[in-house]
Formats: sequence, C-alpha cells, structure tokens
Amino acid sequence: MIEGVKQQKWWGWGEEGHAYRYEDKPKFVPFVKKMVGIDITTTAQPVPRFSSLTVPASQLGEGLRDTFVSILGERYVQTDDETRVVHAYGKGVRDLIRVRNGKLGRVPDVVLYPGDQGQVERLLDAAVAADAVVIPFGGGSNIVAALEAEPGETRQVVSVNMGRLNKVLEIDEVSGLAHIQAGVFGPTWRTSSTRVVGPWGTTRLLRLVHTGRLDRDAQLRHAVRQVRRHRRHRTRPHDGDAGPGAHPASAPSSSSGPSVREMVLGSEGASGSSPRLGSTCTASPRSARSRPTSTPPTRTG
Repeated sequence: MIEGVKQQKWWGWGEEGHAYRYEDKPKFVPFVKKMVGIDITTTAQPVPRFSSLTVPASQLGEGLRDTFVSILGERYVQTDDETRVVHAYGKGVRDLIRVRNGKLGRVPDVVLYPGDQGQVERLLDAAVAADAVVIPFGGGSNIVAALEAEPGETRQVVSVNMGRLNKVLEIDEVSGLAHIQAGVFGPTWRTSSTRVVGPWGTTRLLRLVHTGRLDRDAQLRHAVRQVRRHRRHRTRPHDGDAGPGAHPASAPSSSSGPSVREMVLGSEGASGSSPRLGSTCTASPRSARSRPTSTPPTRTG
C-alpha cells in the first residue's frame, strides 16, 4: 500500500474492510427483489482467497526497473502480485466475474506511482524507449476494458497509478478556475468554504450523457495537460488571445467543430496520461433545496 493512495479490493468495489450493508436499509431488499428478482439476503458465494489465484510472473526487465527506481524511488515501483492484479482490470461485472474465477489475462508487470508531472514525463519517455505498453490508472472503476492490456501482449506492461497526484495546485478566486492534479477524488476536496469539482473528468465524460447536463458540466473542465510520447499538450481555457478578464469558459462547447479538449477528456487514457486539469470551483451554498415538479401528459396526435 502507498500512503495517501486508496486501493480497491482485487475482487470487487471499494477498499478492503468497507462494505455496503442492507440490514439498516429496510426498503432496499424488497426493492432489489421486485426490480431484478434477486434475494440479496441469501448466503453469497464466498470470495476466493487471493492465494488460490495463479498470478503470472512479472516480465519487467531489470534495466527498465532500475530506470523507474531512479525516477520514482524504490517505494513507488511495485511488482507484488496483489497490486498488479488490482491494476489489471476495471470494475465491470465482466471484470469481476473473470478475476474471481482466476481468469487474469495479461497482468501488468509493474505499477508505478509518480508524484509530479515531471516524473510522469520521465517514466513515460523511459517506457517508450523500452517499447513498453503504458496504461494510465485513475480510481480503478473503469467499466470499458480501458485498464486491460491486449491478451497475449509480449511487451512489458506498465500501469501508472495517478493516486499520488492528489493536490489542488492553485485556485483563482476571481475567475473561479482551479488547477487540480489528476489523482484527486471528488469527495476529498469538499470543505465548508469551497467545493472543488475535479479531475475525475480527465478519464471520461459519460456523466454528461447520462444526466443530460452537458452545458453546465462542460464548464467544469476547462483545460487539461496531457503527456504523450515525446510530446506535451495543453488545452487552453479559452481559444485565442481573449485579453485580460476573459471568462475562463469563453470557448464554445458545441457548434464549433471537433474539440481537442473533449477528445482528451473522453479518451480513457488511450491518447496519453493527463496529470493535471483546470476546473471550475465554486463556494459551497449555505443551504440547498430541491423540489420535484410534474406536468400533465400531453395529448397524442
């Protein structure tokens, strides 16, 4: 375990020792039974012991390992079996069924924990020079196979955990723009005075589609830095030279052709590693209220 970095269970969601219980939720059991026909009070199949798994040995070469250690330090270059398995899959149902049944596929050979953007750049350049495969790893909740190496991959596979990049670097109180590192979890940066809506946006934009709140949420992610092979990209909060006092969300979010920003944010790490994000932060309201509304059905025809 790395200090300050949350690691999910190898066999399911959440950290080890934390579980979602139904005993104190009297309406939950009948709701699940009604909706999906499953009685969750029955005895579940026990989780297999990790020792029962056959984990493929790491294929990390000594030369590349020594290079990573020189960049990050021994502590932040992990090759133990459980850490590698945790980083081999996301948390989709398909993923959890496979890992609980010992079908591990191509497990990463090493898990790296960089502490700043400079280290991300150096380790990425070293991996590229060694013709290794690099897979960025955020919170680990991916459900679209973006954390998996190709089956049968013969090159060294490197998982880069962004969890140590967990700081808010800067907040501009006038524009409301915050610069946030990519390892921050949303609930972590909520205080009595400031709520930071942050960098989990660097991995996906599905929430915009699911909630239909594109116009509002698109303003929460203004700029992102991305590290790629021998290249460093930075999208800007607004296009061109808008002059002093320009609103940070002045770039249109639609009707303007392809957006590099949205392609980076929705890339699931495929186009590079994003160690830093620019995002809007707002003062927390003293109180919040929500009220349901309904409208009468319209006549058809």
